[in-house]
Amino acid sequence: MAETELLSQESIHLLAERWWVPAVRAGIALSLALAVFLWPGITLIKLAVLWGVFAFADGMITMIAGAQVRWWSMALIGFIGIALGEFTFYRPIVAAFALLFMIAAWAAVRGVLDIAAAFFLRREISYEWALMLGGLISAGFGAAIIKVPVESALAFVWLVGAYAFIEAILLLTHSLRLLRTGHLVDARSHA
Repeated sequence: MAETELLSQESIHLLAERWWVPAVRAGIALSLALAVFLWPGITLIKLAVLWGVFAFADGMITMIAGAQVRWWSMALIGFIGIALGEFTFYRPIVAAFALLFMIAAWAAVRGVLDIAAAFFLRREISYEWALMLGGLISAGFGAAIIKVPVESALAFVWLVGAYAFIEAILLLTHSLRLLRTGHLVDARSHA
């Protein structure tokens, strides 16, 4: 089925069964945010490695879930997260210098794809606003990093922590709504 069509009830059911995917992603994002806020002297290289772990783990979960529900744009963004995470592991010094633009590009692409997902899901779910808002924040975060030069590494680190915290809240909201959708789908199928 093309992604431009409305999702079938089977696809909605598959997404609802995987309500835990955004919950795990929220946990990963919250871990990144806590590491940044509780470790204020973090260097840019250490942040690059932490972000690499975040992007890799988020990418693995997203790619697997996207493949399972046959939503290939979701699988693609997962693959991109894995690739960026691996690059960061193997080239942390280069990654530290490129981190600003890697995170900006990743957040912007992730945001655009989340906005697209919210658009496609708008008739199927009642909480597309959370996915849309998360997408807008991600895209805006990416654009802000590119447009506004960061005055210091610490300011950038705090900006990444704030982004990860907000993203965690929105992903958790999405997860809880998927769980609720799953219960509604199950109730309809048993009625």
